[in-house]
Formats: sequence, C-alpha cells, structure tokens
Amino acid sequence: MKSLQLLLLKTFLYSFFIWITLIQGYALKNLEDTGCPNENYTLKEDQQCYKLYNETSSREDAAKLCGNDNAYLPSIDNEGAEQVIINLLNNTKDNFWLGLKCINDSYCLWDDGHNLGEYKNFLDDTVNADVGGCYYVKADSSSTKNGEWIPISCENQLKNFVICQQASTTDEICRCPQNYLRNAANNDCYRYVPTLMTFDGANQNCKNDGSTLVTINSNEENTYLLNLVLNKEENNNIWIGLTYVNDTLQWVDGSPVNGWTNFKEGYPINDSGNSTVMLVEESDDKSKWINVNSSDEYASICRFKKK
Repeated sequence: MKSLQLLLLKTFLYSFFIWITLIQGYALKNLEDTGCPNENYTLKEDQQCYKLYNETSSREDAAKLCGNDNAYLPSIDNEGAEQVIINLLNNTKDNFWLGLKCINDSYCLWDDGHNLGEYKNFLDDTVNADVGGCYYVKADSSSTKNGEWIPISCENQLKNFVICQQASTTDEICRCPQNYLRNAANNDCYRYVPTLMTFDGANQNCKNDGSTLVTINSNEENTYLLNLVLNKEENNNIWIGLTYVNDTLQWVDGSPVNGWTNFKEGYPINDSGNSTVMLVEESDDKSKWINVNSSDEYASICRFKKK
C-alpha cells in the first residue's frame, strides 16, 4: 500500500514539475516574442521598442521616467524613424521631449550616448543651443512645424505625453508596414504608388507611412525597383527621392549620395528641374534617371528603412 502511495506521489510530483516547466517556458516565450526587454513596451517598424506615458513633465523628470524602465527619451536617426514615433500619438497634435541635449551649436549628444548623426530636423535648420539646450518635437500634421525639433529650456513643463524608447532584444525583422514588400537583399520595405503626384506630394504620401521616397545606392537596388514597377499593370515613370539643387545631389532622407548614380547620359541638366525620376516608359533608357520639375506628376516608390 505504501509503495503504491509513494508511486502515486512521485507521479504527481513529476507531472507537476513538467506542468510548471511548460507554463514557465510558455510565459518566457511570450515575453521574448514581444522583442522588448519590458513586456509593456511595443516593438515598432524601426526595430525600437516604445511606451507612451500620459504625463506632464520637465525634461529631467521625463528622462527619469524612462530611466525607471531602463529606457531613454527617443533618439532619431532618420526621417522614417521620426515618423514612426510621431505616429504613436495618433494625430493628437501634441508634443514630446526629444532625447537630445546640445552643449553648443556644434556639439549635441543623444541620451543613450551616441552623437548626433547626419539626420537633423531642427527648427529653421538652426540648433539654437543657447535657448536651453533641450528640444521637443511638434507632432501636428496640420502644422508647418510638424516633426521639427524646437529648442526649449529643460525646466519647462511639457504637457500630456512622454515617449520612452528602448532597444529591441530580438534579431527578428519587424513586419513591413501594410502594402509594403520586403527586399530580401537588404530587408528594407518598399511600396509602389501608382497615383500620379508632384514630388512633394509623393514624398509626403510616403512620410505618412513613416517612409520616404526611395533612395538607391547600387545597380542591384535599381534593378529591383525597376522590376517592382514592371510587375504592375501600368509601367509609369517613378519619382525617386533625389534632389538636384545648385549642382548638388541630395537624398530626401538625409543620407549622402555615395558616388553611385544612374543618370541618363547628359543628365542632370541645370535648367531641367530639381527633382529626379526613374524612366520606366522609355524602352531604350529603362531604369535611367533624369531630373525634371518637381511640379510634374509621376508614380512613386516609398522605402521604409530598417533602423
């Protein structure tokens, strides 16, 4: 009898151990699947984790609030990432603290320790560190200052929201935004837009998704984009995110032109316009680029870059 009781007890304990192990493993898997160190943070398309606090706070108090989560006030390294963060506010027309401090007009540092890079969106393109050295972002799509980094004293109280940013813990690539396709060669996401728009209209349409008009840095990327368009019913010429102003080429996302371009022979032409399209309709020059007037209307391709 005792042997039977002992056997039943061992069986129960073993089953209980297995059950606990499975439950713990399931909970751990669910936590890991969020891709974020804190389970109440959300992994977004820029491969960063975010949490939105409904708080009115000074710059210091906002940074402490994020620090309690082992997070930081947001740093922004490209236009797509900035739009992802702005979209967190769901058009509430509010502002949020930026995780940037400037000692002077030539030295700025993000809270997470890295230096200010090539992407900048200061109000009037001016650092204005003497105003206070801290900055907030205006998130109001109806305002001409939408997305701009506005200087402010660090002691000011910013109403309504604090956004905290945390590095992802996963190597898993976040899903592309809706209607975007992933390019397996670089893991960036692309969307063909057949609607004919001006250059500024097309770029704004991309920005509404957190992307920009496409940047192209190699023949392989150029060919991928050409094929993306050729697979559609209408093979329209497309806007790409390259401007030509005062003999200078510049991508709209702020990234440098790395030496590779694909202009048609004789282009760019100084008096031909300051925006660039890829030729798709012309059989002899398919995939070549020409500069045209920004008020012309073409189809376009948006590119969402991974962080």
